[in-house]
Amino acid sequence: MIKLGVIGTAKQVQYVTETAEKTGKYLISGTYIPSATSWEDAFFDAEYENFLKGSDSLFFCDGIEWYPALVEKAIYNFKHIFSDGLQSESSIRLKEWEGLVYEAGVVFHAGNQFSVSPPFLSVWQYLKKCNWIEITIKLPFKDRAHFRSVLSQALELSIKSVRGTIDKFNKNESYLFGLDFPEHFSLWMDSNGGTNCKINIEYSRYDREVKAVFGTNERLFEVDFEGQSVWELQKSEENIHAAGLFNNENELELQQLLPEIKKVQKQVIYFDTLHKELLNFWDNITNHLSPLTGINELVEVSILCEKVFPESDKFQTC
Repeated sequence: MIKLGVIGTAKQVQYVTETAEKTGKYLISGTYIPSATSWEDAFFDAEYENFLKGSDSLFFCDGIEWYPALVEKAIYNFKHIFSDGLQSESSIRLKEWEGLVYEAGVVFHAGNQFSVSPPFLSVWQYLKKCNWIEITIKLPFKDRAHFRSVLSQALELSIKSVRGTIDKFNKNESYLFGLDFPEHFSLWMDSNGGTNCKINIEYSRYDREVKAVFGTNERLFEVDFEGQSVWELQKSEENIHAAGLFNNENELELQQLLPEIKKVQKQVIYFDTLHKELLNFWDNITNHLSPLTGINELVEVSILCEKVFPESDKFQTC
């Protein structure tokens, strides 16, 4: 078994600990709740150093204090890292971590609830020729950090699905109520491989909606991340030949029978996302494999995020 130390608040630690124990792959070596008041205090904390000595790997819960200092200390001590959520850092710092991770020979796993979810993984194999992506998100954001995390996850999901690399983008945003994040945010992106991507994020106090549309030349999928459902849009077989808009005989009269599009629900194999990610984390450590989302992907997301929100912008870094 791999010794796993869990870092976070009491509530977070309990959930992660219970899930890790259910996998049968980990021995919980201890838990740590950060109490430092500065970067230096977190990095040089004696309690944290003792905590590291008893662990082979570390689970960093989302939104913990002094996350960068704790991660760097862990990598310097050759510990495998599981970072829950795409916690944003500058691309410069993440590139430094990328080099440290490579030199230390450790696994750095970053959790993304979108790209490791059952509905997305059920269609990902069909997205090799994806040329259109539309992601719609409505959530009651708590603060800028929460918005930033969700945007990073949407960007990482896009990177996994586009052909080529994203080289053009245009954004639109509005700050109506004085919050530290935009209430409405839209991002249009084009890749050099011919994929168009649109991300819409809206602050909603009451609604929770995370949906996406993925289109290729042959297939079109609608994915509901909250409902854990997938539909494929298909032309109805009953009038599949009625594809022309004009009558074939005289090319003047409109056809009365136009092709019908129907939604066919696709099978989704359900699983607990965190449970599966922890199993993948164990497999990556044991067999020296690269994670589905790792430090390399975090660097890509951070670079794109900084292009979308330059330092001169009101929102600053993503």
